[in-house]
Amino acid sequence: MTAGLKPDGIVIVNSEKSADEIGIDTETDVRTIDATGIALEIIGRPIVNTTLLGAFAGATGEISIDSIKQSVLARFPGKIGEVNVQAAEKAYQLTTSTKRKPHKKIKSRKKSAIPKQSEKIPTVPFGKPGTSEATRTGDWRVFYPEFDMDQCTRCGKCQESCPDAAINERTLTGRDAEKAQERAEELEKAGTIKKAAVKKAHIRYELNPTYCKGCGICANECPIQGIKMKLEEK
Repeated sequence: MTAGLKPDGIVIVNSEKSADEIGIDTETDVRTIDATGIALEIIGRPIVNTTLLGAFAGATGEISIDSIKQSVLARFPGKIGEVNVQAAEKAYQLTTSTKRKPHKKIKSRKKSAIPKQSEKIPTVPFGKPGTSEATRTGDWRVFYPEFDMDQCTRCGKCQESCPDAAINERTLTGRDAEKAQERAEELEKAGTIKKAAVKKAHIRYELNPTYCKGCGICANECPIQGIKMKLEEK
């Protein structure tokens, strides 16, 4: 997530990495701030709007932190407004203490040739990660899904709904399959799961961390709420 004023001004990037590590190819002054981390620490949720506003104010000086505080408290009176103000203030202080970097001249890129109408433009089959194969959207993740395979009915909705095909289905074999079957039968006797799930106990859903961006769609679509979103450890 970014916030900025103009092409030749300052751009604020929500990342715990430095601007050099991100490697954005631009003449613009790029600043980074772990807005998500600040929001989680102070607000308790990964809502970064006010945090980025504070960072924007500190980096550009185009808006005062007092104006942000007044606006936030007017819109969200009480505890919610107070913690949002604290997050904005922390981001403001961090970006204010960062010196502005001079612009760097970069070589212009060669314009890509426009394909002729007769050329076949390559496409990606449905269900593949698509653009995430290049961008590796797993780097965006703040939360990750944790699957409760004991409760899972193997309906496959999590896999179907994943926008980046980051959930893989694996079939257990040998002793692993036997142990999974035994465990499922125990849960069925205890009345925890239904017989239909026992028949598919050898199936496992696993996360591909390279492509999972932690969007939470799978957890939202799970009919038994068997997927919980957990905070990614740094």
